[in-house]
Amino acid sequence: MGRTHRDRVQQAQSMKTIDALPAPVAPKQWRTRNAVIEAQSAGQLISALLIKRGWSQRTLARILDVGESRLTRMIADKQPVDAQFALLLQDVFGAPAEQFLALRTNCELADARRTRALDPKFAERVRLYGELPIGDMIRRGWLSARAVHDADDVAAELLKLFDVDCAERIDDVVQALACDDDSRKTLLHAAWLMRLRHICSGQRLSGTYAPQRLREGLVQLRAQMRGRDDVRNVPAILSSCGVHLAIIEPLNGGELDGGCIETADGVPAIGLSLQYDRLDHFWLVLRHQLEHVLNDSPLTASLDIDLSGGHDRLTDLVAERERAANKAAHEFCIARKQVDEFLETTGPIVTECDLEERAGQLGLHPSILATEITQRMQRPNRFRCTAPKVRAHLAAGAVVDGWGHPTGKRMN
Repeated sequence: MGRTHRDRVQQAQSMKTIDALPAPVAPKQWRTRNAVIEAQSAGQLISALLIKRGWSQRTLARILDVGESRLTRMIADKQPVDAQFALLLQDVFGAPAEQFLALRTNCELADARRTRALDPKFAERVRLYGELPIGDMIRRGWLSARAVHDADDVAAELLKLFDVDCAERIDDVVQALACDDDSRKTLLHAAWLMRLRHICSGQRLSGTYAPQRLREGLVQLRAQMRGRDDVRNVPAILSSCGVHLAIIEPLNGGELDGGCIETADGVPAIGLSLQYDRLDHFWLVLRHQLEHVLNDSPLTASLDIDLSGGHDRLTDLVAERERAANKAAHEFCIARKQVDEFLETTGPIVTECDLEERAGQLGLHPSILATEITQRMQRPNRFRCTAPKVRAHLAAGAVVDGWGHPTGKRMN
């Protein structure tokens, strides 16, 4: 019993009858020069190596200078093989210690998967915290939770935001949303739209919604397209038509153009993100949403992630309602026939003076006409005139959420 570790190694090497084992070539298989040893646990591998050597457990226990009962428990996988013991087995059998430890880990993981009782709320917490910026939502007042780490409080607030009674139904809300690109809509987008619903509910309007009243309001809106300052009148016009308008900053990673939804009391609400803070894009997105409001009864909760393309961007894979809304938006900004007539007059060379003169005749800001012309010509940098920014002017009479302004308040 007084032998040193070196003595035991030398004795083991003298009794060695099989070659060293290299790394495994397949899961649960360990190859020697002459055979493949199959094992699903460290104990099975030790047992197989003993058979190859023709040893008994008592022989191996004496070589290792360990208690036979301890070795028996390891072979029966009732006691794990630790790193020190794995090194001893490596010295004896020539099998890399990592193999014993890997089998031990795999066995423990399999046991854990088989026996663990998973909290049904755990997966939902992982998903919601992984897909939603809970801290930003609390900071912006979307959630009234006390702290990000208060999972129960956060979960309760999310149920309120999505207007559901259990977390499993949040997915139903997302799936029910109509979208210009269903493959891109996310939980972030749905949260943005539900925020629109909440901040508009209870806001007072100067008129009651009726489709005919809104169609008459389109004439008033069309008259506001000459310049940037005219957009100040848009919230009041929509309010007189019984339609809410809100400007909501998107959550990071959930960029979109806009959307529409009914409030809790059944009133249409339109939300704009102004991710492209340009006069031309504002009118395109607004008119697109208005078309949804006019044609849906009841109003379908809708998202539009990116409407920056031209007339033909929406393919046959997109719902007919989206193509119709896109066409109506472009025709509202400037009719395709008017663009054709303008290009027939100017020919292939369009000057800045031509553009400004024709835009004035049509009652448009030049950037709106320029956008349609450049899309038609597929030359995005053709003109120097740029669309002015509108958010500060539009928000003066609209409900605003984000950009450091008081949540859900009209800017004055």
